[in-house]
Amino acid sequence: MMHDWNVTRNHVVFMDLPLIFDMEALAKGGIPIHWSDDYGARLGVMPRNGSNKDVVWYEIEPCYVFHPMNSYEDGDKIVLDVARFKKMAFGPEDTGGTPSLLHRWVIDTKKRTVSDQPLDDRPADFPRVADSRIGLKHRFGYMTGLGGDIANQFGRELFKYDLESGKSEAWATNSGGGAASPCSCRRPRRGRGLRAHVRLRRRARRQRPRDHRRPQLRQGPGRAGAPAVRVPYGFHGS
Repeated sequence: MMHDWNVTRNHVVFMDLPLIFDMEALAKGGIPIHWSDDYGARLGVMPRNGSNKDVVWYEIEPCYVFHPMNSYEDGDKIVLDVARFKKMAFGPEDTGGTPSLLHRWVIDTKKRTVSDQPLDDRPADFPRVADSRIGLKHRFGYMTGLGGDIANQFGRELFKYDLESGKSEAWATNSGGGAASPCSCRRPRRGRGLRAHVRLRRRARRQRPRDHRRPQLRQGPGRAGAPAVRVPYGFHGS
């Protein structure tokens, strides 16, 4: 199952990973998606103006990625920052699932190799960069922390990463609500662009947008806004 894929200035990168469809399970009324220890994992690099015959596949360690943060080219290399599960427990018979962590893959198109570097050991997902940096080199990235109460599929923290310095900041909600996916609302300047997230009110199953205009994420949101219509309770804030 390919939930998402990556784009750079000149390439697209496909993630062929071991969550597989099982039509027999579906026919029996079960969940048709489960982890496979035998399927393997690979990344496929294709020129943006290419076709199937131009895809070059790179084998990687089995894992799963729902959501990439961003990808970009660095000479002969392609850099991908992703929320990576070492093992994804999706189906009812899947065991041993792990949380998603921020990792960096670097595809060396000359050497035909892929390196894998963990960037954080805190569970997090729903990564984002400024929309103006998608497919280009980014310095700042944002994720929703999932290390707290995840019974309702959300955490209570937002993380901001400075991927040049290796530093990060965190902001935690101070109430029973959770933090959904961060999103970019305008072009950032020196990391000070408006960042918004949707705060979830679980009892009411409603979402309320909040913005982070302040230079430092740990200072918390500058204000909260009430949408003109009800925002459905869901994963993504974009």
